[in-house]
Amino acid sequence: MRVLYVCPFANHGGHSPYAAMQEPGALSRAGHQVALLTFNGVMSGCEATVAHTSVIPPGRFRLLHVLIEQMRTSVVPQWTMRLVEVCATLLKAILMQSSYDVVHLREAEPFPFMPHLLCLPARGCRWMVWLIGSNLTVPESSKKTGSGWLFPLYRAAFQGLVNGRFWIPLYRASLRRNRWRFATEDDVTRTAYEKYLGGAFTGHISVLPLGVNDPGIARPVTREESRRCLRLPGDRMVLLVFGASHLGKDLETVVRALVELPDIVLMYAGATSYSLGMNPRRLFSRYGLERRVRVFDYYIPESEKPAFFNAADACILSYVRAFKTSSSMLNESCRFGLPVISSDASTLGRLVREHRVGLTFETEDPVSLKEAVRRFSRLSHVEVDEFRRNCAAFVQRRSPDAWARGCTGLYEELTT
Repeated sequence: MRVLYVCPFANHGGHSPYAAMQEPGALSRAGHQVALLTFNGVMSGCEATVAHTSVIPPGRFRLLHVLIEQMRTSVVPQWTMRLVEVCATLLKAILMQSSYDVVHLREAEPFPFMPHLLCLPARGCRWMVWLIGSNLTVPESSKKTGSGWLFPLYRAAFQGLVNGRFWIPLYRASLRRNRWRFATEDDVTRTAYEKYLGGAFTGHISVLPLGVNDPGIARPVTREESRRCLRLPGDRMVLLVFGASHLGKDLETVVRALVELPDIVLMYAGATSYSLGMNPRRLFSRYGLERRVRVFDYYIPESEKPAFFNAADACILSYVRAFKTSSSMLNESCRFGLPVISSDASTLGRLVREHRVGLTFETEDPVSLKEAVRRFSRLSHVEVDEFRRNCAAFVQRRSPDAWARGCTGLYEELTT
């Protein structure tokens, strides 16, 4: 089957660049003819594993790329830039779709109405759309993050726009004129979207867990090598917070717990310039932790990830109560065999307990997190090794090939 895999945010921090590199390859191994479409390439110059087209080719229009990068690093222009990128990429996908059997859109959020609006004049469109649920809830913490008093007002207006009930007639008309299938990673997100805007998507949503790719490290990097490379102390417990911050993450709980754990060193790895949540550097400074936190403020490419995950004793997954889904960081940690200390929020906490890949703590409770860290530090090598084996089993159960087979089933529903 001919598949156009569309990833508008492949040049942003977060999980999209990794998805753009890995998922088209899995679909190709499943027997599909896959082409990748992005807005302006993949982050850090990463090479896609299939034929790749961009709205703005990475090697051309250098000044335009610089301007785009500047707009992405400020809160309000960033959302404006995201809308521009989505519109331009989807318009190109619509122009290209006649050459493909299915269009696979990696992310509909933060503008889930846009593919429906742009496809409405057409007939015969066959789109599979991935939904992560980021628009479904606005965490209480968003009221105290961002740029002073302006950001909460801006965020509220934005949520009112994307989740307004005035979109219901558009969705219903679009679902009548064209063929759509939506996929989420878990039942919680599917149930939420089944109820979204009066049930506009009811009957069109499937659960399809994301594939977790084995990193395939040729030579395992030892903890000692990793810590030397990252200039971390070899004789202290090191915790990792990985990935860009966003409104669903709860970094402040981690920091408040860390204040009471003077022997712990924290690694924060991820591009803060793309963050939509609390500014990590300001937060560390406010609590006087600059000397105990190592900040790696850039998008961590696949080639560097082994050092970060091998240097740490555990990965902290701290999320707000409003966060109802799983986390891509759980997949990342398990890929590298690193146990987690996770908030017990909804689906994420359930997966950690069910698969026994680490410990949990009460969501948004720094005292509970502090006690969980202390419990982890007292675990024996045998207990930690069991967590690591469970991480490997978690990865085996969620292979990219199994995900691709699930996609194939949805494609067949669209084309038959």
